Amino acid sequence: MSDSPILPGSHAWRDAQGRPLPVEFYRFLRDLVAYVRQATGQTLDLAELARRVADLEHGGAGQLRGISSIVVRGGTVQLRQDQDNPAGGSYYGTNAAGERGFWPVVDAMTAGAGLTKAVPTDGYNVLGELDSVDQLPGSANVNDAYVIDGDYWVWDGSAWSREGPPSNSARLSLYPGTADDDGLLWDATAHDYVTGPVVRNPMTAAGDLIYGGSDGKPARLAIGAEGQVLTVIAGVPGWAEKGDVVGPAGAEDSRIAVFDGGTGKAIKDSGYSITDLRALAQATQENIQADDYTLQLTDAFKLVTINAATAKNVTVPADSSVAFPVGTRIDIGQDGTGQVTVVADSGVTIRTPETLKLRKQWAKATLIKRAADTWDLDGNLEAAP
Repeated sequence: MSDSPILPGSHAWRDAQGRPLPVEFYRFLRDLVAYVRQATGQTLDLAELARRVADLEHGGAGQLRGISSIVVRGGTVQLRQDQDNPAGGSYYGTNAAGERGFWPVVDAMTAGAGLTKAVPTDGYNVLGELDSVDQLPGSANVNDAYVIDGDYWVWDGSAWSREGPPSNSARLSLYPGTADDDGLLWDATAHDYVTGPVVRNPMTAAGDLIYGGSDGKPARLAIGAEGQVLTVIAGVPGWAEKGDVVGPAGAEDSRIAVFDGGTGKAIKDSGYSITDLRALAQATQENIQADDYTLQLTDAFKLVTINAATAKNVTVPADSSVAFPVGTRIDIGQDGTGQVTVVADSGVTIRTPETLKLRKQWAKATLIKRAADTWDLDGNLEAAP
């Protein structure tokens, strides 16, 4: 019984390989023997200890903490006596639930796109991933490898050699586009990006304008010169000098343009000269009636004549109904045999040296507005008694 590990002795204690046991472990055994001798009633504690040791020996779920259980090699932390080889797609640590073990390395995009980062060994002994080649150790075993910026760096026995990316590496790239200005647009139905036309800015300088080109793509109109105005030339936006007016083919020099009343926009051929306008201004326009008539605003500076065989009246309206400007002149004529009488509407005053009746057929008289609702009448009138 002298070899029993729980009995005291003066010789050094050794493990199964003949190596001296740590002094701390020897003292633990001496204390355990003393405890058993002083408390022989604690056999249940010893039985529980034996059960746990047996459980560990048979691969149980218990845990054992001890000195020298890990080793650091070239900056990499490893478990001593670890024989597992989960390759480069796993790490040893705790998962989200706090459970220890080997777990797959998951890319940050997993939640959104379902991509996982799994680095195969490709025949190398992958020791981990480094940020730069400066972190590579001075030497290693042949085929030891690290991943740096997505590429393998492998020790060939004398130096580190860059061997390219892992065989299953994935690279994220964008669609390069085409000459048709295609881009990527999100298709909610397909749940993916699809090609589609995009607007490419054709402007190159401040003040440029964008318009739709003949091919359906945006086109550039360079900024115009000072004072120019935007117009349309041959169906395309362009710049023109301010005030330029393009007349009809039949336009004549030194004549005043006349707009077409039918469209309100187009300019008629020819137009009027200054002589034409003077003649129009001096000409008397007529308004011939055949019955009683009340003057209208359009009668100003015209000849209003009555051609009837029986007596007729021409009424001068009040300002409240027809507001002639002060100074308006209207000629009144009698073309028929029926006598024409000028009648003042309610509130209107007509001043005359004779009567308000024209004297006979072909007689003429003139009304002149002198003030509000006040007119003078003079001409070929029937004499007052």
